[in-house]
Amino acid sequence: VYPAFTAVTGLSITINLTANATVQFWSTGSLETTSGVNGGSGCHVQVFNNGVGINSSLQTVDVVDPGGYTGTIAPWSVSGYQVLTPGAYTYTVRACKYAFDNFYAGGNTTSPVPNEGTLIVHVYY
Repeated sequence: VYPAFTAVTGLSITINLTANATVQFWSTGSLETTSGVNGGSGCHVQVFNNGVGINSSLQTVDVVDPGGYTGTIAPWSVSGYQVLTPGAYTYTVRACKYAFDNFYAGGNTTSPVPNEGTLIVHVYY
């Protein structure tokens, strides 16, 4: 059981399907550890659809810092697809810590350039 996931700022897309469709999604971005006390952060990143995690889109990201150092960045990249019926669907990217120190994901202002990410959703009717 993982701790609660937190939405990554800016990575949310809502689609409205008018017929049965295959929906392909892809997300990439970076996580940054915020403390070097334990030598890094253990994190999970996952794509959610209407608040429910998509099991095939879970990735573990370990952000490793040498002792006493802060600021190491590690990337994530997840993709997948779903076959869906007509309706509204909101895709979000969320992250959680599973071990060690805290981390930032998206909107991080502690690094020279804020960590950014992407969420791309394609609909095929």
